[in-house]
Amino acid sequence: GFNYRNRGIVDMNSKDYERAIIDFEKAVEVEPREALNYLLCAKAAMLLKDRYRAIVNLNEAISLNPSNPEAYYLRGVHYDETGEKQLAMQDFRKAAALGDKDAADELKQMGVGDSHTQDLGKIAQLPADFEKHCTNMDLSNEAIVQNCSIFIDKGLLKGSYLAEAYNTRGIAYERQGQDHLARLDYQRSIELNPDQSNAYHNYAGLLTKGGNLQLALKYFDEAIARGKTDAGTLTRRGAVLLQLARYGDAIEAFDAIIRDDPQHFGAHYLRGVARKRIGDSAGGDEDIRKSRMLGEANRKVYDLVIRDFEARGLKP
Repeated sequence: GFNYRNRGIVDMNSKDYERAIIDFEKAVEVEPREALNYLLCAKAAMLLKDRYRAIVNLNEAISLNPSNPEAYYLRGVHYDETGEKQLAMQDFRKAAALGDKDAADELKQMGVGDSHTQDLGKIAQLPADFEKHCTNMDLSNEAIVQNCSIFIDKGLLKGSYLAEAYNTRGIAYERQGQDHLARLDYQRSIELNPDQSNAYHNYAGLLTKGGNLQLALKYFDEAIARGKTDAGTLTRRGAVLLQLARYGDAIEAFDAIIRDDPQHFGAHYLRGVARKRIGDSAGGDEDIRKSRMLGEANRKVYDLVIRDFEARGLKP
């Protein structure tokens, strides 16, 4: 990662920003947990006015290193340029609190200080109308996106409730196939409430779908560390381990799931795949046979789940 990063910096100094992005993204592939790689990529993207690539990389940089004032400042600039003044103000305040003088100057130009609290009028505390219009699963995805956007844009929620609005809208975006928007909302939800588990879990699923398995595993682990230990989450994490060819770790994960829930056909199936891949054909066949037997109770669901596994290359 170091060589790619240095080459990208040379490209930046030569104003070859497109080449710089290529090099920084290669650095990300080598060092996916190095926040500086994402920050540099975001800088190059901002110079090219590639706003989507910029915000994605800034969010990753902040997630990996939440104490870097420059990342908050640059994201504040991004939000300011895209007209999201409230979000820009929040990031400038955070950057100023971490010692960034440019952010403090931006706040002064906006007419506020870094300790200013804007009057948003009536702030909701997850009111009944939010549940009715945003978290009601009878609503269409389009309605959820529209309603959550009203709550977010009008500043009617704060703290963990605002985080839940972003997470809920992210789910609806993902169901619509707008994964790039879902990604931004999950990241914003995590930033607003880093102690809750659902957005970590949802983001991990999105990363898995996009093939970013190492980062997906990180976010599954973050979700589990925050209490999301249901069998579904643990199985999805185990499936990522299997995709990463970490067969021993995957088998250990599925063993734990099956101990708690011997009727979990998905864990039996995936453990069978993992066993066959390490040469334990008999054990693998037995697990897959057990999975099919357990799935007979609801064959339609079983077939859907197994087809999803197979589409990800998780088959005997």
